[in-house]
Amino acid sequence: MRPLLRSKRWLAGLVAALLVTMLSVGSAAALDGFGVKTPVDLLGREVDATEATAVTIAVQPPQALAADAEISVDIAGDAAEVAAVDPYTEHGTVATVFVVDNSAQSVDRYGLEAIKTAVVQSISELKDGTLVEIITSGDEPTVLSAMTADKQASLASLDGLVAVDGTDRWKAMDMAADSLIDVDGLRNVVVMALSSHTGREADLLEVRTQFADEAIAVLAVGEEGQVYSGLDRMADLGGGAVIPIGSSDQLVDGTVDASESIANTIWIDARPAEPLEQGVLTSASVAIDEAHLDLTFGAGRVSQGHADLASLQVLRSSSSGGILSSSAVKWIGALLALVAAGLAAWAIGMVFVRNDGLDD
Repeated sequence: MRPLLRSKRWLAGLVAALLVTMLSVGSAAALDGFGVKTPVDLLGREVDATEATAVTIAVQPPQALAADAEISVDIAGDAAEVAAVDPYTEHGTVATVFVVDNSAQSVDRYGLEAIKTAVVQSISELKDGTLVEIITSGDEPTVLSAMTADKQASLASLDGLVAVDGTDRWKAMDMAADSLIDVDGLRNVVVMALSSHTGREADLLEVRTQFADEAIAVLAVGEEGQVYSGLDRMADLGGGAVIPIGSSDQLVDGTVDASESIANTIWIDARPAEPLEQGVLTSASVAIDEAHLDLTFGAGRVSQGHADLASLQVLRSSSSGGILSSSAVKWIGALLALVAAGLAAWAIGMVFVRNDGLDD
């Protein structure tokens, strides 16, 4: 009986090890397939296809477009005419909430002045007319400056920023979402994740769902251990990004990068080769120089946010590589085949090898 028990234990260990490997590789493949980018990459924000002959696409590039930037759009597989390219703020509203980590732990590590400088320079980068709100996440989250298009009023509120004990990041994020729900336009949250969450235990699924449903893009800036604690998935679902940093200088640069990306959002007027059939799920491809973005949208309506615009990307191959085209998934298939073969061989051995003992 003991040889058999040893073989069972060996097989169980093998299967467990393979499962752990598959789960870790699969998680990385899934994250890559959904498209979290670090640093900020080309992001699709909105497609207005209410007209059959004119589709407007809002795209958020990481840098301001050069005067000679090459922009091309394919709709439903055919090249579309690019009739106009403008800053998004000339056609719609952009709102951004800054969630500022003013916990004593963060202030001790980065310095209050660096945190203030990061917010000041970031707000200064935004286009005039952008709505801005500042919420602190330290201790009991507070609206430091309510939603306004007056940059100077927002900047002046930072004089009241002080260090406090503890961090309730999820309550601050919830407050940010509540402020953005009534905004008709592109909604963003730039969140500093510099210290551990010490507030109430949050229902992260509920929080993430709210951000995805409201098409709120999350741009998270902070230390990797904090950034990837729930915020990566929120950035993933909402169509945002995570920007890991490790010093005061990087904090300023990373937060400014997030604001520049928002400020660079462009509005593209594309004319499809053929009128779109209303109510049909349609594909679009946007190329800006070397950057490439695939989108799906419903003809006849406005589609907004990553969850809406990328609903089919994980089910098809693309130049950026989806979850089903990932080499990691091929490894998962090979590992599953190996497990199946091992189980089959063990089962056959159990059937044909004579074991006279009662336990066997």
